[in-house]
Amino acid sequence: MEVHVADKVTPEACFELLTHKSIHDRAEGARQLALIGTTEHVGQLMQIAQTDKSPAVRLGCAGAAADILSRHRTGHARRKLTLPDREAILAQFRALDPGVNPGLFAVLATLDLPRSLDRIVIGLRDPRYDVRQGATVGLLRYCTSGSVANNNRIPPKVIALLGDKRIRADVLAGIMRVCVACGWQQARPAIEQYLDRGDQVGKAAEECLAILDAQQDPQTLLGAWTYLGLDAGEVKAKAKAERVLVLAPGVAIHGVRAKSYTPKTWSLDETGALVLDGGAPQKLRRMWLALPGAEPVHAFQTGGDTWYAADPAASVALALDWLSAVHDNSVDDCRSMGEVLLPLLPDNAAGHKAAARIELASGLGAQAVARVRAVLAKRKKPPAELLWLLAQGQDLAGDTQAAEQTWRAYLDRAGAKGEHVAQAQARLGL
Repeated sequence: MEVHVADKVTPEACFELLTHKSIHDRAEGARQLALIGTTEHVGQLMQIAQTDKSPAVRLGCAGAAADILSRHRTGHARRKLTLPDREAILAQFRALDPGVNPGLFAVLATLDLPRSLDRIVIGLRDPRYDVRQGATVGLLRYCTSGSVANNNRIPPKVIALLGDKRIRADVLAGIMRVCVACGWQQARPAIEQYLDRGDQVGKAAEECLAILDAQQDPQTLLGAWTYLGLDAGEVKAKAKAERVLVLAPGVAIHGVRAKSYTPKTWSLDETGALVLDGGAPQKLRRMWLALPGAEPVHAFQTGGDTWYAADPAASVALALDWLSAVHDNSVDDCRSMGEVLLPLLPDNAAGHKAAARIELASGLGAQAVARVRAVLAKRKKPPAELLWLLAQGQDLAGDTQAAEQTWRAYLDRAGAKGEHVAQAQARLGL
């Protein structure tokens, strides 16, 4: 995942935008600071979040401050914001009326202080709708971070709010969704009590229980997962898959992109923890999370790391990375890996090309030929790479004459600078 940052943008330039008369310019300054700002900018953003004349800009500055703080909740980055620094920002919040800017609850959440939760709960009971909604967003950001994943005090405190008579319907639905985002199975009884209601609360209860059901099913763990180096709710200018984990029936493939992928066995123990190669159980926190700009999907946390379901493009990248490292693998090893990877690939050109390459590495020439021909049938002007893959498959399947014809077609299409020109010419004795 990458979030766009304007070329050569600096914090100074962003703050200069925040002085413009144009609301659009000021909002853009806040958006860019969310991605490149540091803790030294939080105080200024908090000030503008209280004083700007535009509600949109105020919300943008609060969001920017929260996004900066989100990068300092876990790992080594946490040390860059000391406890006194966090408490100083909390003191700023205490002096504010959240009605001026409900977005400041997100700042409160990402401070990662125990007292933050208490203040968010107060906001959930506020009579003002905007304040309640801001507090609900803050509750989600507070509870889903890996920094509180093993804090046993938090789930019962939040779940108890579902029985609080001071909590209104809009907030009840939001609290249920927080419970689902965190995978709190113990919230079921508190959610089930609302199933008979015919309003948004009853609908939310039904939807949330369905997701909790899915989180208990080991089948929803099958597939490819990526660790992006991000905490849940964390925002960075650039993020990439640092590690990849594929879970297939009985087989796990865990690796660092472009380096290695090692097959392992996996299972879940009686507590739902993940066991790789018979090692120590790793507690799983099954979740329902969204990356910025995306819809929620299954996710999980283990060891403080947040893993997201890989999108189709990430699955293709995983297959290509693995293919780059299979030179020493036997055909049987490639077939075993292919059985795991092929079902993950999307039904598009990129997915089929990657799949054909896996089949070639696995010695499945006829299978690769059939796949490539199916793709070629849909293309008036096929890319040269498809012709190369087809020739490889034909040669592997023993159809030498067809392979020679396809290599010639490849050379005609690829031109002098094609990636496989030298190999094709060598095959043809040119």
